[in-house]
Amino acid sequence: MNNKEPHASSWLLKPLKILLVAFLLGSSLAGCASDDDTVDEPQTQETETASDTTDSSGGEESKKTTEANKASEAPAAEEKPETKTDTQTYTASEMTVTYLDVGQASAALIESDGHYALIDGGNREDSDLIYTVLKNKGVTNLDVIIGSHSHEDHIGGLAGALNEATASTILCPVTSGDTKTFQSFAKYASEKGPGITVPTIGDTYTVGDAKITILGLNAGDDTNDTSIICSLQNGETSFLFSGDAEYPAEQAVLNSDYASLLKSNVYTVGHHGSDTSTSDAFLDAIDPQYGIISCGKNNSYGHPDAAVLTKLKDHGVKILRTDLQGDITCKSDGKTVACEPSKNRDADAMVPGTKAEDKSEADQAAAAPASVPQSSEYVLNTSTHKFHRPDCRSVAKMKDKNKEVVNESRDQIIAQGYEPCKICQP
Repeated sequence: MNNKEPHASSWLLKPLKILLVAFLLGSSLAGCASDDDTVDEPQTQETETASDTTDSSGGEESKKTTEANKASEAPAAEEKPETKTDTQTYTASEMTVTYLDVGQASAALIESDGHYALIDGGNREDSDLIYTVLKNKGVTNLDVIIGSHSHEDHIGGLAGALNEATASTILCPVTSGDTKTFQSFAKYASEKGPGITVPTIGDTYTVGDAKITILGLNAGDDTNDTSIICSLQNGETSFLFSGDAEYPAEQAVLNSDYASLLKSNVYTVGHHGSDTSTSDAFLDAIDPQYGIISCGKNNSYGHPDAAVLTKLKDHGVKILRTDLQGDITCKSDGKTVACEPSKNRDADAMVPGTKAEDKSEADQAAAAPASVPQSSEYVLNTSTHKFHRPDCRSVAKMKDKNKEVVNESRDQIIAQGYEPCKICQP
């Protein structure tokens, strides 16, 4: 009896063991199946977040949640390019360029978004004019001053500008010169600014929303060909300044990597309209709407030259001239440009200048200065730009800081932009 009872008990346990093994095996297979459902699912942040909020039997639910999250993101990704296109609106400020009537010289004041720049400053005798223009506009700082080259009719009045305002950047092709005019410019450049910098082709400078790019300079030994050639850009519009650059300097830019930047709405006609500048190829590259000629009435050079005027007209360029129409103001809204003279809107711009040799002998004699000693002592008033005899009563009233005694000829002093005193008539 005792032998049979253990046998019966063992027989009864076998089915229970089989059921337990089957149960454990099924659970293991279920776990593997659950792992297979998620093995191909990328471990994104969304998937991890979804699994944190589901139970162990929610594999399919987690997968659906992730797919739903991806679906909700898809439209946003597709909309980005469209949104970027919609926000590409034009933001440039209105820019004004005023070409000042400084006689047989050149000066242009740029204003953009409350910022200012000056390209050239006329003759030394124009210092008072430049000073007054800046003072009346409330200009206390010029972002950029450019003296296109060292000739007096381009840098002479920059000392006047630096008497009224400071400057953040002052550019010129050279940093030193032999003339008193250049030395005065260099002195004030150091006192009221960082001194003179010689730029590099390709350099850019900002003036409010506008940008100045240097296209060329120091392209030859002749002082005219050292001129800085630069592009002033405001949005889709552009202005070109080339100082007194002649054919060699123009060709240097045409041969450079910056030739494409020559295309401009407004062209300050090179060298006051001289026939030594504005080659056909250069004008073709610029393709301007307006041509601004800065020159003086009845100047001795015959500027502007008849051939240059004809060339501009044949290119369909609207010509405006300071000698006939005074200050010329051009406004750019970033897409278009409009230029207006301060007077004589309908003046005949095709009338060429008259050279000194074309005048009658009587006219030339009347214009000639009186005979004076080759050299004598004079007193300069550096503020009023008048010169006097040492015994003139005006000298006694002159402030010491404005007084400069020189031993030079009358012609030399006048060439520096000084006018003879009407009292002592030196």
